[in-house]
Amino acid sequence: MRLDDPKYDFLGNLERWQNAFLEEKKANNCSNNTILSYRRILDNFYEYCTQFSDDITLATMNGVVTKGFINLIGQKHAEGTKKTYFTCLKSFLTYISENNEDSIDLTKSLKGIRFKKEIQKIKHLTDAEQDSLFSLIEKKHKTPTFENIRACFLIKLYILTGLRVSEAIGMDLRNWEYLEDTDCYLFVIVGKGNKEANIYIAKENIEFEYNWFMSNKIYTPVVTKNGRDMSRVEIFYLVNSFFKQAKVGKTGVHILRHTYAMNLASEGIDIADIQTAMRHANILTTMIYRKTTQEKLANIAKNVGRN
Repeated sequence: MRLDDPKYDFLGNLERWQNAFLEEKKANNCSNNTILSYRRILDNFYEYCTQFSDDITLATMNGVVTKGFINLIGQKHAEGTKKTYFTCLKSFLTYISENNEDSIDLTKSLKGIRFKKEIQKIKHLTDAEQDSLFSLIEKKHKTPTFENIRACFLIKLYILTGLRVSEAIGMDLRNWEYLEDTDCYLFVIVGKGNKEANIYIAKENIEFEYNWFMSNKIYTPVVTKNGRDMSRVEIFYLVNSFFKQAKVGKTGVHILRHTYAMNLASEGIDIADIQTAMRHANILTTMIYRKTTQEKLANIAKNVGRN
């Protein structure tokens, strides 16, 4: 594909490459959320480029445009957001560079962008906050309505298996397999990148909810009252409501996944096994949990013996 098609102006060619880039992402089975994220960032880049549309082409686009866009994002947002925008734009420009007939490398325009070094802190639930959640679960077991058992089921599922929010949607309990030798349930989910993964949960940890659903012939529990699959937003509100009832001053579903990983790290589970359990492609992503746990232990050691 030509880098600059003479039938289009700069913005037209930019849009042409953006559409081709997103189509490739779809063909590579990227998740809908990933594609939407790319689209949102590239739409912002397109909007930023409108101020240069009369003066440049893709071939002459330089760091004034690309670095200016990334630095503007850095001024308005956190450093993590700036890195996300940079990664997306670099991926986009790499795609153009590798597929244009003129063999022009657009990624050079990103050279020299710097990022502040951030100390990454993992948001997770403390032991006391987890105790509050499980106390509320026991309370809700005494009034076993569909809404109560569904909420308990989801909280347990996320905090005891580390599922991502969307990985519970569409779950069918008839596909769960009981493994007698380990006293666990095994079920398969389709995770990030459309990859299948085996998930295990101890029978005793989910038995109340599982038996209630099965006895009531509710095989797909992550649904609304009308039987429609819950959306990510609906699950988010459900979890936040549960937190509020348990007097846990935190929000979000992903914090339960972080808590699962932190619990594994605190138990001294090998980092490679935590990587497998979390289904991280890169072990460096997993290392942050061990680092955070080590920092906690170091702080405890410093305070031993203090009055």
